[in-house]
Formats: sequence, C-alpha cells, structure tokens
Amino acid sequence: NDEEQGEAMGAVPISALFRFAEAKDYVLTTIAMMCALFSGANQPAQLIIFGNILDAFNKGDDSEAQSTINLLACLYVAVGAQMALTSFAQTACMSAVSGRMTKKIRELYFKALLRQDITFFDKHDQGSL
Repeated sequence: NDEEQGEAMGAVPISALFRFAEAKDYVLTTIAMMCALFSGANQPAQLIIFGNILDAFNKGDDSEAQSTINLLACLYVAVGAQMALTSFAQTACMSAVSGRMTKKIRELYFKALLRQDITFFDKHDQGSL
C-alpha cells in the first residue's frame, strides 16, 4: 500500500524542494551554483592549457619553449587551485543549506507531533513516528 502511494505521488517539483528555505539558503544555493559553474568551466581550460604545453614542445628555440612551458605550468597550478577552492565552496554551501533545511523540517515535524491528540500515539508504533 505504501509503495503504491509513493508511485502515485510522482516527482517532486524543484520549487517544492525549497519550501522550507529562508533567504540565507537561497543566497548559499546561488553561491554554490556559481561555484559549480566555475568548476565546470575549469575542465575546458585545462584542456586548452595542456594543448598549449604540447605545442610549446614544437618550438624551435629551447629557451622560448622552456619559458612558455613554465608559464603554462603555473597557469595549470592556478587552474587546479581554483578548482579546489570552487569545489570546496560548492560543497560547503550545499551542505550548509541541506543541514539548515533538515533542521527546520525536523523542528516542524516535532511541533506537529506535539499538537496531535493523545489517541494518535495509541494508533501508531513508537518507531514509526
């Protein structure tokens, strides 16, 4: 019976996911989305830098190739650091949002339980609440 109800409900719309969100949660989610965007843009940047490193090996002048490779290696490190920072910020922001929303849902659920008539608890097992 419970499985039939779950299937009948269908997918939850995105707007319903943020029903318990506050202004701070929307800000943190926006920051996390921007960080995800920057992290995603990082992968093509790595490919371009790596391609330029390979092209630098074909230059005729060894000192020019060496300086170009050193510069591109530094860019590669910077892109890696940017990836680490944006991935960390994305994860931290979304973890904070999910923790805040979970706490709010649990508080509201507990308040709803406290408002129930005493006979409600006679009909349900302790573990199912």
